[in-house]
Amino acid sequence: MAYKKEYEKKDHEEEAIKKINERYAPMLRDYIKNIEEAEAKNEKFEKPWLTIGSPAMNPVTGTVYGGINMFLLDSSKNNRGDNRWFTFNNLKMIEDKRVGILNDKEKLEEYKTSNKYNQQTYKEMFAKLDERITELEDFGLNDINKPMHVKKDSKGEAVYKAIQAFGSGGKSASEGADVEMEGTDEKGASVKSWWKHQYAGTVFNACQVENISPLQDRGVIHNPIQSAEEHVQAMVAKTGLRIEEGNSDKAYFKPSENLIVMPAKSSFKDITSYYDTLLHEIAHSTGEALGRIKGKVFGDDLYAREELTAELTSVMMSRELGVPHNPMCDKNHALYLKSWLGAIDGTGDRKNEKFLMQSMSQATRSVAYQMGINMEHKAEQSLEKSKQQEVVQVVEKPKAVEKVAEVKATVEQPKKIQKKNEIECTM
Repeated sequence: MAYKKEYEKKDHEEEAIKKINERYAPMLRDYIKNIEEAEAKNEKFEKPWLTIGSPAMNPVTGTVYGGINMFLLDSSKNNRGDNRWFTFNNLKMIEDKRVGILNDKEKLEEYKTSNKYNQQTYKEMFAKLDERITELEDFGLNDINKPMHVKKDSKGEAVYKAIQAFGSGGKSASEGADVEMEGTDEKGASVKSWWKHQYAGTVFNACQVENISPLQDRGVIHNPIQSAEEHVQAMVAKTGLRIEEGNSDKAYFKPSENLIVMPAKSSFKDITSYYDTLLHEIAHSTGEALGRIKGKVFGDDLYAREELTAELTSVMMSRELGVPHNPMCDKNHALYLKSWLGAIDGTGDRKNEKFLMQSMSQATRSVAYQMGINMEHKAEQSLEKSKQQEVVQVVEKPKAVEKVAEVKATVEQPKKIQKKNEIECTM
């Protein structure tokens, strides 16, 4: 029998903020400590912000969890290397279908021994039953004869969805907002909007589920460098972004010129590190389009938020494109981290418990913006390629007709000569 547990209602957004700070603030502290120790020994320290593997996803709905959900599920103690997450209703649906299949299987066996039995009908019914079993196996069911449910005493992980609210302002509209935006309506009037994170449900990792099949390696061949380069070309083509390489030993974005300056590729330890760093700078380049404001003084709140937003954006974009993420730890990196941590822990009047949550929200918007550009550029490229193929076909068709005519002429020429000789012989 499926295991079910009732969850009490609570302030889920506050719970999310608490989880994020509890999980990532210690990571920042350890990160700072290791960097400072490496710098004291004149060594270079590199450590991934988080493990980048297959994205957390729901195998039943096909949902890929991004934004704060990606960070929460990746850092969950329930995550033991399996990226599959299920809702209670997902598992209930699978179990209901499993029981239904077993009942229909019994009826099919009864039909086989009845006087109404028809071999062709039996084969068709059996094939449909097999399709239903395959569907459940694709969801993760291991054994059709055993129940699939959440293991007893398992605690799920809350996931969230972003809700946009509009209004003229006021505490009721903006209270608890993670991101505030300003824009205009159709009449040109100023309108404010706020993005808030709303509880969307609770999910359980595959390791918390009974009768789950082992995670299968799908053997997908992926070229991360090609994906990264195609994305860079899309951002350049669609946003007017410029990239200069080799004229500096530092990577930075110059907003006034919409320009990214990068060290030479050869100065990086490998090509993935180059693109990883470039993705961080591209994240900065999306700031103006998305209304982000970067601080004027190194280390102030806005400066720290922009740097953290760019770093989190590069983490998520690395996952989208399949590029291994490993932040380049230069002499300023520990200072960035201290600046972020100061806003979380509270240094003077800088206490802001939602700092990480807000930065993650901004990073999520940057990823959505970039991936929208990426897909639009791919669609345009595909359309252009189709047009070029049509032109080639139109050009080659007359050539083909001409070639046929030449062949025909070559074949008919001897016939004409032979005919002429026959006429001459009869004269």
